[in-house]
Amino acid sequence: MGLLEERRDLVRDAVAFKKTDRLPTYSNFWTFMIHDAGMKLSEALYDYDMLFEAATSFHVKYNFDYYTYLGQRNPFRVTEAVEGNRYIINDDIGSLSIVDKPLMMEDEYEQLIKNPQGFFLSVVIPRKCPAMAREGSFEAMLKAMGELDTFNAYVAKVNGHFREVFEVPNRAGASATVPFEPLFNYLRGIQGISIDMRRRPSQLRDAIAALEKHYNTQASFEQIKAPTPENQIFGFYQTFLGHSICNPKQFGEFYWPYLKKWTDLCYENGKYMQLHTEAQLLTFADYFQQIPKGVLLSQAEMDDPFVMRKRLPNIAIVGGMTPDYLGRRSVAECLERAKRLTGELGEGLVMGQNKMISFPNDAKPENILAVQEYCATYSN
Repeated sequence: MGLLEERRDLVRDAVAFKKTDRLPTYSNFWTFMIHDAGMKLSEALYDYDMLFEAATSFHVKYNFDYYTYLGQRNPFRVTEAVEGNRYIINDDIGSLSIVDKPLMMEDEYEQLIKNPQGFFLSVVIPRKCPAMAREGSFEAMLKAMGELDTFNAYVAKVNGHFREVFEVPNRAGASATVPFEPLFNYLRGIQGISIDMRRRPSQLRDAIAALEKHYNTQASFEQIKAPTPENQIFGFYQTFLGHSICNPKQFGEFYWPYLKKWTDLCYENGKYMQLHTEAQLLTFADYFQQIPKGVLLSQAEMDDPFVMRKRLPNIAIVGGMTPDYLGRRSVAECLERAKRLTGELGEGLVMGQNKMISFPNDAKPENILAVQEYCATYSN
């Protein structure tokens, strides 16, 4: 067995609550990689050679078992070719933020429901990408397509390097979006969808059903049923964001039925699934208690992992190390935190970071290294 297979099986065994020879580790480090390499965000995020150097030097230094970010998010050069970039980069504080600007108005639900594809082509894309709505749009589109080819080449290069040179498995091949997510993320935005859940729930239900067909979630079902490639850990991966503005009743109506389809299918096909979870999960503990043990790995971003283990003993946990510890505490305090996590959580733990580590002060290199070295020698 090679190192890639060892890393893959370690993570899978942790999700299945099996004993492992050492504790697998997960990198939830994002733009921190760029800061750690001594680079500016405004330069590296547009330079694929710099991104490659930041990602590879980070692994050589810290050696995580798998990664959520290798510089392959936010293809600014693609979106800027059609004037669609909504991000703001601040090199002074090392931040990357986004403007929450809805691309769909409250009176446009019926258009979306009737013809999602047509609505995206005629309304959403011109609003998001102004260059596509005026003279010269064809040239802008060609430029964006060229930039997309360049970006895809970078993604293939960095993923291939991690797989073939570092022997790090890919996270998952299959992924999809719960139809509520695009409404939350960019169509209606946080404020708009919060209002819509109360004022126009019937239209929202119909829009979610239309988007499920538009995004062809059936294709993700077929991927889960197919054999998982040897170089991938999970049969399915899902970003879990929109729940953060739902109460339990709203979550049960607009979100859970779709998410449960994937967890059920993973269980039926002997696959493992990871949720990249932001905000709180325990608000919806009654739903997640329905998932069979040994299927799902989820973060505890704003939940206490020790409480999460008690309330959801069926869910494996990834995370535990917070920016407070990694960025502000001593090495000794970080090691005490790691020992408590392994001592109290035991099996069903992948050591990682509870939040997306992005800012320069979110972590100290010596603290990251100390936790990594601890995990390399720990066995449960």
